[in-house]
Amino acid sequence: MDRILGSIPSHLLSEWMAYDELEPQSMDLLPEMLATITSIYAEVHRNPEKRSAPFTADDFLPRLPEEEEEKELPKPTQTMEQQIEIAKMFVMASGGKDLRKDK
Repeated sequence: MDRILGSIPSHLLSEWMAYDELEPQSMDLLPEMLATITSIYAEVHRNPEKRSAPFTADDFLPRLPEEEEEKELPKPTQTMEQQIEIAKMFVMASGGKDLRKDK
């Protein structure tokens, strides 16, 4: 750091310090900047045969769980007979016996 500060003229450092007071360079933009750089890197190395769509910065932005759209998965439906058959397979696979009277 001393080497960098030693190479910057005093008036230039003072100007940058004054600019930072007027326009603070917030870390709020860091995720967007990193996502942009990452998307460029990914795009350069993208195999169009495996992924036809180009990468965008949005692909690499971190998301909080509450920001994610809740995707409702279709609920699987099983009949009682299917459930009994599945249970029977587990019992038989573990060496058990089907002790039901009505099979």
